[in-house]
Amino acid sequence: MFTLTFFKENSEQNPLSKTPYWTLLGDENDLEKIPAHHREQLLFLNEKVSDFIYQYVEDLQILNKDLWQPFDHFQFQHQEKYKLSSNKKAYKKWLYQRGIPFADWILVIPNFNVHPMLMTWKMLLNYAEDIFAMSDDLLIFDFSQTWFLFHYHERETTLIKR
Repeated sequence: MFTLTFFKENSEQNPLSKTPYWTLLGDENDLEKIPAHHREQLLFLNEKVSDFIYQYVEDLQILNKDLWQPFDHFQFQHQEKYKLSSNKKAYKKWLYQRGIPFADWILVIPNFNVHPMLMTWKMLLNYAEDIFAMSDDLLIFDFSQTWFLFHYHERETTLIKR
């Protein structure tokens, strides 16, 4: 099982000065605009840990190969879907209403071209419009792995809980 300590020890310590890549929150200019108290809740994983995370997701077959039905192979007690409209505030409200504690640290794993990030649920909600505006698939889960959220690039989100 993952630990927050492991990720903190393997994250980019100062992403604003050495993030040569595009992130879920934009480029280095976008990152400079993020308040310092928010940056404490956002960790940019280094390449070694990013590779580990992608391999972990693949090895455990967390996602079904048919991404429009990402969790059909899991036997979870609760599953719900949300079809995104142009109303981004309604989507943020739906995410908020999932009852996940603000302080919970989560992994946000893009499908490709961007390094995964570790952030609090509160930061995901705060920056949801930027994060979900990408035309990429995103897998999100917490350390307990009692829930998984998958945002499919065709604007549909699936959440499963044990």
